[in-house]
Amino acid sequence: MRDIIEEEKNKTIDEVANSLIEDAKAGQTTERIFFLKAQAAWREKSEVVHSGTVKHELELEVIKRIDQMDATQRAERLKELQELEAMDTETIDVEFDEG
Repeated sequence: MRDIIEEEKNKTIDEVANSLIEDAKAGQTTERIFFLKAQAAWREKSEVVHSGTVKHELELEVIKRIDQMDATQRAERLKELQELEAMDTETIDVEFDEG
């Protein structure tokens, strides 16, 4: 009896897995995925790939340049940054004078 139940379960899992592709085309995958996770031990795999380098040099350069400013220059720069932030822009270009 146990073998028959296991065999029927495996047939059902195969049917659900095979229908998942067709359902995905129709945008109806949630129920199938839930079933396969619960009954067939499917698991989602997340993988984070980092393909660049973390640059602390930029932060250090900004801190260095801020440290070289006097109080008036810092206040002016802060006001400029606050105005840019108020414009709700996604990209803010900040330039520093080399002098």
